[in-house]
Amino acid sequence: MSDCPHSTPKYIEEGQYPAIRSSDIELGKVDIINAKRVSEQDYLDRTKRIEPQKGDIIYCREGSGDVGKAVGKAGLLLDDKVCLAQRVVLLRPNIEQVLPTYFVYALNSPIMLKQVSLNISQTTSPRINISTLRKLSLPIAPPEIQQNIVNIIEKCLDIEQQANNFYKLDGNLDALRQSILAKAFRGELGTNDPSEENAIELLKEVLQEKVK
Repeated sequence: MSDCPHSTPKYIEEGQYPAIRSSDIELGKVDIINAKRVSEQDYLDRTKRIEPQKGDIIYCREGSGDVGKAVGKAGLLLDDKVCLAQRVVLLRPNIEQVLPTYFVYALNSPIMLKQVSLNISQTTSPRINISTLRKLSLPIAPPEIQQNIVNIIEKCLDIEQQANNFYKLDGNLDALRQSILAKAFRGELGTNDPSEENAIELLKEVLQEKVK
């Protein structure tokens, strides 16, 4: 776990290196394309403590708004050669114990966000301290079960996107995603074949609830 430098980067349009801000983190993803850029020197200065690499998690630990939409959201880094801007922290999972994809979905799940909401420092900009973040309890399954859970979540999220294109869920989308993650980490989406019927039927039920 490594905190970001406590300074504002000098952003430049022609910069080569993305500097990841809290606004660049979506559900499980890091938006590299729209991230602001910094110079090579700024990149080197901001990666002296740790150099982000593919498979790391970038976690928003500060920001105004609801938990999970600001503080508490996490994205999986699929690129290297990025640096941290502000309000974020880098988490590097021990891959012998937890898969990065499982880790990021768990961090975004209601199980984790509830813990975050109970431990936020109430300041002008709500945040969770690094020392507190280290103490949160993460649900861990055997590696093969972790991968099965990831497969099922991603299958359901893919169906969710198709449903969004069809139903135009818009404002209900965040609630739908949280429902998927909540069911996954309560063991209600199944843990075998990602296309198994019970997972799909549960997602259909969630969709029906959200579009009524």
